[in-house]
Amino acid sequence: MIRFRFTVNSSFLNYLHRPITIPRRQVDYHDLDTGNFERDDLRVICPNGEIMSGNMVYSTAGYGPYYQFRIEGAQNDPLSRLPVGQALIVEMEKVGDVTEIRLIEA
Repeated sequence: MIRFRFTVNSSFLNYLHRPITIPRRQVDYHDLDTGNFERDDLRVICPNGEIMSGNMVYSTAGYGPYYQFRIEGAQNDPLSRLPVGQALIVEMEKVGDVTEIRLIEA
């Protein structure tokens, strides 16, 4: 299982793909590379228990490579109601053939 803290910010709320960048300082990217995690068809469990879909992308920016979850949001999805500054624990785990992302209020 991979676990890290995330604080809801304005880009998370303003973009409908609800981006969550996996922080290198909290997660060893080697674990993502070798963990056999599915990158498409993520199952995202919101703090209120609702289930959403998403995917994981790998890219490079000026500061180096990064992984990011992109959750398929909508105007009034359960994540849109979280306040800026809300702390979440993000847990990522392979469950059968699916990669499950759990967002838990900290």
